[in-house]
Amino acid sequence: MSNKIQLPQVCILAAGQGKRMGSLAKTLNKSLFPLDRKAVLSHIIAKFPQGTEFVIAVGNKAEQVKQYLSLAHPALLVTYVTVENYNGIGSGPGHSVLCCKEALTRAFYLVTADTLWTDDTQSFPIDKNWLAVSSIDTDETKNYCNVILQSDRVTEIRDKVLVTDVQSKAFTGLAFIKSKDLFWKGLVAEKTEDSKEKQLAAGFNEIVKSDVLNTIDINWTDVGTEEKYLAVAPNDLKRALNSENEICYFVENRNLKFPLEKIEK
Repeated sequence: MSNKIQLPQVCILAAGQGKRMGSLAKTLNKSLFPLDRKAVLSHIIAKFPQGTEFVIAVGNKAEQVKQYLSLAHPALLVTYVTVENYNGIGSGPGHSVLCCKEALTRAFYLVTADTLWTDDTQSFPIDKNWLAVSSIDTDETKNYCNVILQSDRVTEIRDKVLVTDVQSKAFTGLAFIKSKDLFWKGLVAEKTEDSKEKQLAAGFNEIVKSDVLNTIDINWTDVGTEEKYLAVAPNDLKRALNSENEICYFVENRNLKFPLEKIEK
């Protein structure tokens, strides 16, 4: 009988339009933007041990994501979940992860496709719920999911509002979900009105209300906006584009050329 420990699954949310990337996202899924000659998505995958099972939510430019991974990571254990509504009312990261519910059969890491970290992921606990957080300037809190803490325990979540009355930290886009049923319950219960997106905060709040949600601080790089991506990789995209409407990557000692129908240089 095998005593091999089953690794947690990893759910990566790569379905969105990447509107905060501006014109950069017109031709390329934001998870595929190059950084140090490989896609941001490859950097995320590299943070988890070999044998990890990935569940990846795809929607906008889904075939790009699938084609890239088939070339760059042909041995990857991956299940793709198609998110039909990735830009309409009720879309958003909360909706995308709900689409992955049936494929997520055990505790899992949740990762947005625009967050990077330098910490050793295998040092993170997998016996409790947690959000990876980082300190940000007060004037930036309106752009993030803000976490109010007592020690390392979450007491309140304020999503995309200016927080000035208490000390808070930003949710970075990386989490570990052990209490899956509570997480799903919160997401399902949230009603979206008008043009409101379904965010992750409703799922987190249900865990705060009925269980314990901890935090861990990480060394975080946000590449989710045009400004922040270019601050980290000012020339990487230009260098990756060639004259033949291809974007070039270098992954696992292999040169990859990825064709695009249209590239705006």
